[in-house]
Amino acid sequence: SIGGQVRVDTNNQLVHAALVTEGVGIGSSDLFTSYVLQKVMGSGQYVKYGSDVASSKIAQAVTQGTDSPFSAICINSTYSDTGLFGFQVVGQAADMTKILKAA
Repeated sequence: SIGGQVRVDTNNQLVHAALVTEGVGIGSSDLFTSYVLQKVMGSGQYVKYGSDVASSKIAQAVTQGTDSPFSAICINSTYSDTGLFGFQVVGQAADMTKILKAA
């Protein structure tokens, strides 16, 4: 089956969320393009208030959506026949709707 949702309720104030779509496989002619896009979007960790500069595109976008601390990265997992491409964010539960819309 394609798509899905998993929720695990905890007593934590932080929410971890990922939004991904089908990416490219190892043999794809778009393989290197997907890695370049991942680097541009932001493949390293960025934690708001961890530095004064939001260098990745995804962190810059989320910074506009919330004043609270967050983490945002681009995901690009490549497998033999397909892949996953998207982003993962971590933030306060009360701000997650704003964070996801901004990302």
